[in-house]
Amino acid sequence: MKTLSILALALFSVSAQAEVITCNFTEPFITMNVNEEAKTIEVIDNSMDETHFYQMNEFGTEKDGRTRVGYGEGIDASVLIYVKDGKGTDGMSDMIYPYSAESWASHSDVLYGACYTASNPPREPEEHN
Repeated sequence: MKTLSILALALFSVSAQAEVITCNFTEPFITMNVNEEAKTIEVIDNSMDETHFYQMNEFGTEKDGRTRVGYGEGIDASVLIYVKDGKGTDGMSDMIYPYSAESWASHSDVLYGACYTASNPPREPEEHN
């Protein structure tokens, strides 16, 4: 019985964890993995093969339903905004993502991209005949 209780607790702990939101941007090719529960963000520059980890210094939902994440400091200060609107695009495929996203740093232009989670993945566009 003790083993069963430990197993049940372990399964509950895994299922209770928040999902990671993955955002993809093109030109430059950047992937961001947002862990809202841990308040961390992993930024992967796929073209430079570099990965950086940040603790969020800002996190919240704006009045219009968009989620705003701030991370980094100084010249690396950056913002990611995403909203679940079912209109996200990665700019490279016809896939439709559940989230639209924008990101910018203090030293760069705005990037436009799309986000998804494991339970809410991108989908193929519907055929219209």
